Amino acid sequence: TNPIQKMTTLLSTILSTISLLCLLLLSETSALVTQPSLPTTISSRSSSCCCLHQTANGDGANGDGADKPPATSVELFESESWKIIKKDLDQVPIFCVANKEGKPVAYSITVKKTKEGSDTDKEDEEPITFQVPFFYTDVEDAKTELKKAKETTANKDVADEMDLIPFPLGSAFQMWSKDQAVIVPSGKAVQQAGAPPGTNPIGQSVPLFACMEIMQEMEVPDDTDTADSKEEGKTKMVPVLPLFMVLEECNAAVDQAVEMDGGKADQFEVVSLSLTRAVEQLASQASGFPGFQLIPPQASIEYINNYLSS
Repeated sequence: TNPIQKMTTLLSTILSTISLLCLLLLSETSALVTQPSLPTTISSRSSSCCCLHQTANGDGANGDGADKPPATSVELFESESWKIIKKDLDQVPIFCVANKEGKPVAYSITVKKTKEGSDTDKEDEEPITFQVPFFYTDVEDAKTELKKAKETTANKDVADEMDLIPFPLGSAFQMWSKDQAVIVPSGKAVQQAGAPPGTNPIGQSVPLFACMEIMQEMEVPDDTDTADSKEEGKTKMVPVLPLFMVLEECNAAVDQAVEMDGGKADQFEVVSLSLTRAVEQLASQASGFPGFQLIPPQASIEYINNYLSS
């Protein structure tokens, strides 16, 4: 049995619970983007949008500075393929600071935008301020932010009631593409994907790590236009590439595959690609079923386990 299949089987029950919990939280926090007066602004930030340099073994980020939504995001989010992609992404929890009602705390973030009709000279850039929640892909980064939020909130009662909540990655990705949220990747992962030391992760692409040699097959409903495929419960096997959010966990999966199938780990190349690129590639596929499977960080799963049992 493929080691990735073993791991995903073990996680399936937990991920189903996460998805349900995240959807419940999403219904509670939907007012954030429609009623800006609800969130509490507790600090101010500026995005430094440094370039996540492309690397020899991966696409890194956009290569032009800050991460950007898919070029055809409007069409994407209205498509049938997005529903399937979002369902897969929503299996992955990311984390944000929230108040006692479970609503994400908003931050004031200022970015610079070039004025219409001007060149790219910095003197022609005008600052734009957004009130948005910050979603962290690394639960340890989210814990650090929670600690800072509590320390900088004047009202002690409000601070004491702040907590971390999990949030579905697919929903956060859609909010981010509309400038309604910021997704903060792991600073360590950003550097492992090729960014120089000290790069501010705010504004960077969410890096993912994969190894083509450990691609697996996944059983999915058969949607081909044949009489046999239309039988209820008919399935087929499709190739799926596991995408890891943590490089070390990707390397561990490679080691497991080598141990089972033979070979040498140094012959298995691990590559990086951005979450945005992965979504674009999924959306461009003819089949509605994802060719990628996002693997949540083990630390996120452990936090969710504790969260659900507390």
